Amino acid sequence: MNEKATGTSRVAIAALVCGIVGFILLVVPILVKFGITITIAGFICGAIGISQTKGGKMRGRGMAMAGLVLGSLGLVSLIIRIIIEAAGGFGL
Repeated sequence: MNEKATGTSRVAIAALVCGIVGFILLVVPILVKFGITITIAGFICGAIGISQTKGGKMRGRGMAMAGLVLGSLGLVSLIIRIIIEAAGGFGL
């Protein structure tokens, strides 16, 4: 029997929203701490959303993947920023 997807995963939607908002907040120097928290939430929600949408049980796999990717990019950019700041900025 071919089952249809029952609905869109709310966790996948949360992953996309957290990924976008967290990535934007990481750019604003005053809001970096909030950006870190929201980016990590986007990463975690993305992973959960992908598992929820596996096998076509629910829709939203693309949103979950986008949240996971944005969360990953946000965390990588944060690590690079920390390394640059520890090295004394761009003057190295």
